[in-house]
Formats: sequence, structure tokens, C-alpha cells
Amino acid sequence: HTPPGPVTLFPTRRSSDLFVFVCDGRLKRPEKPKKKRRKHIQPINCFVDEVLRKKLQGREKVYAEEIRYALKQYNARILHKEMEQDHFK
Repeated sequence: HTPPGPVTLFPTRRSSDLFVFVCDGRLKRPEKPKKKRRKHIQPINCFVDEVLRKKLQGREKVYAEEIRYALKQYNARILHKEMEQDHFK
């Protein structure tokens, strides 16, 4: 069994109860995030990085590099977890 490729996840910033803004630091940069309806995204209830989460909540400036780094760390954890599960089967 081959582990799937990297998961693309998007840190979100809530704009209302109906919409969130998402970005990945590459195609959708923090300066111009994509507005999505909440019903069209699947929350994972995982905070990638405490510093990044606080910046998003405080509406501070977030750089694309910070988002890419946080997503890279998250993908590495997921891949590691999947490899461990496959190893113990």
C-alpha cells in the first residue's frame, strides 16, 4: 500500500457564519484568499501551529511562507502516522 500524496489543507479565517477565507500559501496567497461557503469545506479540527493560529485569530499579517511551513509540518505528521499504521498491520 502506497501512502497518498500530500494533503492540501487550508488555514481558514472566518468571515461570517456562511463563509470562510482559505489559502495555501502557493496558489491562494494570504493577500488574496479564496472565499468559500462553509458547507463546501470539511473542517479537520486540527491546529497546525499555535503561533499561526493566534495570528489568524488576531487578524495579524500572515506570510505565505508561514502557511506553507505549517502545512508542510502537518503533511509530514499525517504521512508519518500512516506509515506507522501500515508498519503495524
